[in-house]
Amino acid sequence: MRAGRPSETAIAVAAMRAAHRLGEGPLVFDDPWALRLTSDDYRDLAEQGKLRGMFEGLGLKPILGQILGRARWNEASLEASLDDGIGQYVILGAGLDSFALRRPDLLDRLRVFELDHADTQGYKLGRLEQLGVAHNSRVAYVAVDFERETVDAALARSSFSPEMPSFFSWLGVVAYLTREDVMRTLRALRNCAAPGSLVAFDYPIPPERLAGEDRALFDEIRRGSAELGEARRDTHDPDALRAAVETLGYEQIEDLSSADHHARYFAGRSDGLRPFPQVRLARYRVR
Repeated sequence: MRAGRPSETAIAVAAMRAAHRLGEGPLVFDDPWALRLTSDDYRDLAEQGKLRGMFEGLGLKPILGQILGRARWNEASLEASLDDGIGQYVILGAGLDSFALRRPDLLDRLRVFELDHADTQGYKLGRLEQLGVAHNSRVAYVAVDFERETVDAALARSSFSPEMPSFFSWLGVVAYLTREDVMRTLRALRNCAAPGSLVAFDYPIPPERLAGEDRALFDEIRRGSAELGEARRDTHDPDALRAAVETLGYEQIEDLSSADHHARYFAGRSDGLRPFPQVRLARYRVR
């Protein structure tokens, strides 16, 4: 991120969700708030009918698929966990997430905590004020600089209860962290999470496992992220990652490959929408 400015990635992710909703074909994930939350520039492109074509023209369709599929997987996992005693939903790197706006039907069963950098969070809160959205007492916004403060310390400043099982959503973040920072965050979550809590995240595998246009796309995305001041860092071998995470006191529940991800949410589509082959989806339970 650039100092004093919201995350460009967070704004672009909201725009990509909006582009999907404005397109044709069945929706993988429906976010009716995305267009309202993203930037004026992206909304202008949408009004001109250029938003969807811009992302496709940049070759970002696999990234769009990844964003949509992971969101659907994450919320399906969250809903399935509610009958198991989950009472808190913590969104790490929340960006312009619209869960609390889209799913008021679940807020009577969940307390929601959105954690993000103050600049990005300030942008979102400003947009909500402009849109006339009243504050919901079931939602807490916790400003945190993840490079300077651990998650457990940030949550300790809020009304978060470490005795209540929680669902931690950590999407679109791991790729921008070093391996040490990933383990540090998971250790911090373990320190404040009640047994039975769940952590869902996506992570990139080594680019050496990619070929052809997928490898070229990876290189392009890495360059683009660096230019935005949000450089991508380490990648992870699935088996090594599982072994490391389980030593921290977790058990693996699910680890979806790109092929599994595609089969679950994209099979049979005629528009070529697919998830990015470099990214896997993982869910762990706190022992």
